[in-house]
Amino acid sequence: MKLVCYIILLVIISLLPICNYAQEDTTNDDKHNQSKYYLNLGFGLGTSSGIVAGYGLNYILPNNWGVSLSSNYYYKEAAYLPYNYRASDMDFIPEFDITHSYSIRLLKEFQLKSSVYRFGIECGPSYIIYSEAHFTAVPNWNTLIFKGSNYQKSYTDQNIYGLSVRAKFESLFSRVCGTEFAIISNINKYQSYIGFEIHFLFGKIRDKIILNTK
Repeated sequence: MKLVCYIILLVIISLLPICNYAQEDTTNDDKHNQSKYYLNLGFGLGTSSGIVAGYGLNYILPNNWGVSLSSNYYYKEAAYLPYNYRASDMDFIPEFDITHSYSIRLLKEFQLKSSVYRFGIECGPSYIIYSEAHFTAVPNWNTLIFKGSNYQKSYTDQNIYGLSVRAKFESLFSRVCGTEFAIISNINKYQSYIGFEIHFLFGKIRDKIILNTK
């Protein structure tokens, strides 16, 4: 619940700097329309009470077509977590199955009337490493003086391919930084998911705003 509150707070804060722009009739002159290249980095919530996180590099041509190279993670509570599992006293992170995907997506951006808003669609293939957690009981755990976890954890990896689809809305309150709200999904054999995420953008994310004085 705290994580949801933090995300909502970040959404509100990110919208405040662009309130002044919303009242202006702004446009990007075609002569000033240039390529964009930037980094996105963020996190969010996924299906089945999971967590999504990721980062990516984006390149957009003047015609608003481009490509995105990304690395994304989906953490979901381990499917085979024993009912009597006891974590180590120093282990504050829940036990997860992990879906790690590398994706290359074709993207199309759509510029709104106000140049500080933009939305886009991305789609492309993914190479996925699915890591499933397995647990083995520690022998004679009750007799140990210094007790850690009562299970030893190991992972088995499966290498598969999937399809990554992403829809995003961007708040470009500066030429070099902004905020992005996105719905991301990955369809694959072992662990498909959908997530809502907030990302921060850094780089050349938009052109210079030309005020329409007509």
